[in-house]
Amino acid sequence: MPQPLSARRRTAIPEIVIGVMLAGAIIALVAITALAVWTADETERAWDRYRAEVQAKGALLARLPEPEDLEDRTLRSAVLQAESADTLGALLDRYRDLPLSDGERDALATLKAALTADPAAVRDRPEVVPEVAVQHGVPAVAIAALATPRDHASAVTALASLHAAARADDARQSRRLSTLLTRADWITHAMTVTVPLLLVSITLAAGSVWRRATRRVPWAHHDGDAPHAAPPQAALPHTEILYRDLVEGSTQGMYVHENFKPVFVNRAFLRLFGFQSEQEALAQETVLDLVDESAHADTVLIHQKIAAGEVDDWWSRLQCRTLDGTPRWVEEMVKPVRWQGRPAVQVTLLDITDRVQHEIDKEMERTQTERQAEEVVALAEELDAALQLAETQKKQLHRLSISDPLTGAYNRRHFLDRVDEEVARMRRQSTYRVSVLMMDIDHFKRINDTHGHGVGDEALRRFTQACQEKLRENDVFGRLGGEEFGVLLPNASLSDAAVAAERLRARCRDIQVPTEDGGRFGFTVSIGVTEILDPSASFDDTLHRADTALYASKTGGRDRVSLDSIAMAASVARHRTCGPSAPVAVQGGDA
Repeated sequence: MPQPLSARRRTAIPEIVIGVMLAGAIIALVAITALAVWTADETERAWDRYRAEVQAKGALLARLPEPEDLEDRTLRSAVLQAESADTLGALLDRYRDLPLSDGERDALATLKAALTADPAAVRDRPEVVPEVAVQHGVPAVAIAALATPRDHASAVTALASLHAAARADDARQSRRLSTLLTRADWITHAMTVTVPLLLVSITLAAGSVWRRATRRVPWAHHDGDAPHAAPPQAALPHTEILYRDLVEGSTQGMYVHENFKPVFVNRAFLRLFGFQSEQEALAQETVLDLVDESAHADTVLIHQKIAAGEVDDWWSRLQCRTLDGTPRWVEEMVKPVRWQGRPAVQVTLLDITDRVQHEIDKEMERTQTERQAEEVVALAEELDAALQLAETQKKQLHRLSISDPLTGAYNRRHFLDRVDEEVARMRRQSTYRVSVLMMDIDHFKRINDTHGHGVGDEALRRFTQACQEKLRENDVFGRLGGEEFGVLLPNASLSDAAVAAERLRARCRDIQVPTEDGGRFGFTVSIGVTEILDPSASFDDTLHRADTALYASKTGGRDRVSLDSIAMAASVARHRTCGPSAPVAVQGGDA
């Protein structure tokens, strides 16, 4: 039989009370808040009116005399002691611009008439003019008017009416402000009651919702029932029926097992693993058949601990398999329950296969990206090494293309290229000087004939090394042919070149060349020195003059330095001195 309606109502009474309390507290809070806002606005407007009307009227009346002051004087004689007629008229006009009652308007009109009374009636009665007006320098026309008693009683009455009206308005506005302040105080007390009531109602409502959300599976199989049969609807309380419908309609798979034997499953569980019916799922000997073998040990351990009460709850990511073997990834939330009075385990499953597959795809993509990045880095390193090797080989090829393969000195072509560069600089700079040395090893043919060409080649190499040690970095040492070598000395005059040539000649005397029989021998060199005189002329002319100077060293006994006579003459002309016209031979270091 269905549960009686009265029982259902008794079950829902606490929730209805909580709902009514919450709604009433909210409505009261809204109403009190609205009243508080209105009261604050009304108070502000009342205070503004009080300042604009009552205080303004009081300030104007303070500048007018009291009614008692008019007993023996007219209005004009009383007020003109401190104010001019124009100023008093302006005061009355300002008073009339304020919000006024009918009585105040009539009183103002009477005072205005009394203030502007006709002075002609007292022109012939100067004896009645008050002495005080004369003392304040009042004009004659105003003095005559001061003596006029017309409408004096009306002015006294009007002035008293204005004072009375101002005091009444002040009292009325004060009462209005007092009422509003009293109401604000009442609102404050009401808020101290309403806000705690609202907080209590919210707390009770939240507790009711939390109890509904955390209530466990409320039904259990009765003894003697089939293991997969739920209790009949009539035997369940109304809230348990609702909870069961919620579990059955959940999109998350749920099952309960005793020692891994399923005793309850919901429809989402059937869909997740491909079961056709609840009976088919409950017929399984163990739910471990649905868990991937790699996770069997960990699953058994944690579920046993939860069933024994050693662990309150558990969350993990688990790989499972459906009936047809399709892999599935789930998040399982495990907690202990009581089933037919016995400890059991309740498991809630959330299908995260798509999420895990996305994570796997992202991880594979990341791994592939890292691998490609590593390959790119490796390729870049190989390319950089190849470029460095190519650059080194380029430099080596360039060095080979400009060097003599035997001695390492520059070859004749590169030597002449450097000559062209220095000559071009001479054309740009008129004071720039360039000198040239021609060097030849003395009796080199005899060295080859006596010791062999191998020893002769070694003599050439040692000769080149010795000369390069004594030259500057920008000097150019080249092999022009056979045992004949040339030296290009940039930014060097003829005298500078002579010093450099003597230094080279002395260094070559120290060279020792080993022979094949274990002996050693030395040799000397002859040097011709000249200077490029005309950058526009052919360099062959310079070479010819250097050869001539070298020949002079050879014929003069070898092992000496000789200067080109033409270059010497040009140098002397530059220094405006006289000198020899023939080449000069230097021996033993004398240049």
